[in-house]
Amino acid sequence: MERYYSYSRFIKEYFGEKLYKICIDGGFTCPNRDGTLATGGCIFCSEGGSGEFTENASLSVSEQIHLGKSQTSRKYQGEHYIAYFQAFTNTYAPVDRLRALYEEAITAPEIVALSIGTRPDCITPEILDLLEELNKYLTLTSIRDNLNSELLSLSGKSDQESIKRINEIGANLNQISKSLQNYDKEKLDKVTKYYETKKEFDRLVGELQTIEKLSKKSNGEKTETLSSEGRKKYIDKSLLEEYNRLAKEKSELRRRFNSEYKELEGIITLVDDVPAETEEQVETTSRDYELPIKSYEELTPEEKQKELEERLQRIFNSSKLPNQGKKMIVT
Repeated sequence: MERYYSYSRFIKEYFGEKLYKICIDGGFTCPNRDGTLATGGCIFCSEGGSGEFTENASLSVSEQIHLGKSQTSRKYQGEHYIAYFQAFTNTYAPVDRLRALYEEAITAPEIVALSIGTRPDCITPEILDLLEELNKYLTLTSIRDNLNSELLSLSGKSDQESIKRINEIGANLNQISKSLQNYDKEKLDKVTKYYETKKEFDRLVGELQTIEKLSKKSNGEKTETLSSEGRKKYIDKSLLEEYNRLAKEKSELRRRFNSEYKELEGIITLVDDVPAETEEQVETTSRDYELPIKSYEELTPEEKQKELEERLQRIFNSSKLPNQGKKMIVT
């Protein structure tokens, strides 16, 4: 049994499979070898810059990846790899040269991550900006791969919902492909930012739904509260504090979610479980709800009157919006 959270376990959980590194020699040197600081190198570093498993530096990055795959294929049958810039100090070069080398690696379809051997005194803010940008590119390729997997799982299905989803995935893949080909940094930032927010939003939705389901099954005392959309919910008293915290967090996050969605109009076709809202909707459903700490029965007559007026106002506001196919029951 593992007594710690290992790196290999993290890789398998994050990427869904075990990954092998392909060692790459980018033709770098080191401040302790080129005379900047010294010429003899470090005592722990070999003559080859600790890059004994790399291919010849005279080969391109793409050629080294191809050869590396051939070397590992005898013991690894996976489809994806980590590009490991191993020999010497792999950030000890102008940013333009680093960009060319790193981009050549990550644009290979089998590469899903970069591993870069370096030293702290060879990291600059410009290099960190470059690595952040490349990380967003890899995030988008990961989204693409997930959509492809979902598309594969839907193959052969002919029901209406499956066909609709297949068409939606196709539209998304087409737009993602264009973004990756054009490699527009500004667009890439917006797309990545959106999907990161969506991932957090989906997590909150899932946790809230879990509490609602547990409360329905529970025989314990239940307390009335409001969901992040202002809907009345009866939550088990023992789960109420956590539910209200998550609901408030979701309400606050929804604003950012909708704002980022709007920024992507014309960049990528987005299909989500949570539909994008219009500006008018954001006003009526994304406000900060004062989540009650008391049940309705415990409110004073004045508080009950205020609560009813707010509920009616939300109903009137929603009636002005386009029909979204949602059932509304008014008592």
